[in-house]
Amino acid sequence: MKPLQASSGDLNADRRADYAEMLHADGDHAAAAELLLGALEMTPQWAMGWFRLGEMQQAAGAAELAAQAWTMSLQLDPSDRQGAALNLQLIGKAPAPEALPSAFVETLFDHYAESFDESLVGRLSYRLPEMLDQAIRAARPGRFPLALDLGCGTGLMGQMLRPIVDRLEGYDISAKMLR
Repeated sequence: MKPLQASSGDLNADRRADYAEMLHADGDHAAAAELLLGALEMTPQWAMGWFRLGEMQQAAGAAELAAQAWTMSLQLDPSDRQGAALNLQLIGKAPAPEALPSAFVETLFDHYAESFDESLVGRLSYRLPEMLDQAIRAARPGRFPLALDLGCGTGLMGQMLRPIVDRLEGYDISAKMLR
């Protein structure tokens, strides 16, 4: 997976984009979109810039312009790491996908990895690994030669399985979730 290109690669375009972000944060979405569009005229191949333009235009109430920006983002990044197709679907400009693009899911969890455990366990009181551990031990006490943890994330379930398995393998779409 390539990292998200937060920079356009052009210092002047990046400055405009930064100012656009400030305007957007202050609630002046139309002015932010206009300024970011100016940056994109200098760097038209910047997929992340087009995606952000769509978000700003949507916030400004310009759904058609948002759809155009997200379509451009999708053309420049067919793997759709930002989720442009999802946004197009949410505003009624595309059908619902059968599944989320794997590149989008990978990017989402890569960016969430650092705070994942705190969010899941601390804020949401996630207890599924503990519950599954109790169910496994009740259903079949003893050791297992192998456990396969698909979608293992940061290893919350693996911590529960480790004492009762000889070998533990974990797989996740997000490399940054694996620690």
